[in-house]
Amino acid sequence: EAEEADKFNKEEAQDFSDWEEHGYDDVPDYKTEYENYFNNEKIPDKPLPESSDFRETLKQQFKLMYNDERDIELAAYLIDSLNESGLLDQKLPDIADDLSFRFKKWIEVEELEASLSKLQGLDPAGIGARSIRECLVLQLQRMNTKRPDVKMAIRLLQDHFSDLGSRNMDKIMTQLHIEDDELKIILQL
Repeated sequence: EAEEADKFNKEEAQDFSDWEEHGYDDVPDYKTEYENYFNNEKIPDKPLPESSDFRETLKQQFKLMYNDERDIELAAYLIDSLNESGLLDQKLPDIADDLSFRFKKWIEVEELEASLSKLQGLDPAGIGARSIRECLVLQLQRMNTKRPDVKMAIRLLQDHFSDLGSRNMDKIMTQLHIEDDELKIILQL
């Protein structure tokens, strides 16, 4: 009798399950798709803002500041040439060649440099830089350049960027005639 009682034990019978037991779930589809909709608890208080690309914002800024059509066209092409970080990866002569081909009119590199310098005056500071070094210098130049730490930071980036990259701090301190504490302040800036 004990053997027959073990035959009908619930724990022994549970290890068998098949598709019919789990395949037809009674949960309606709308309950599994609730993530696609806001319920009353998750409705945002404010309307969701429309996100715009930083390039469109830059083009609008440029149009507000300058009204020369040629400058606007050149700047728009430069803005579209920026990478996702806001840096200009291409060389200006290459961009000038592309633009000359596109407009069927020769574009001088000097014209592009003038448009690029206007573009670099827009916000955020450092936009349109051709390197990280130039980006940092552009940001520092927007600060109070009469402050000695800002002056020294600009000089450090312009004259000793390669030494900074190789972490040659002793050489930097001797050439800039600064102490260790001053260098720490400049690097923090």
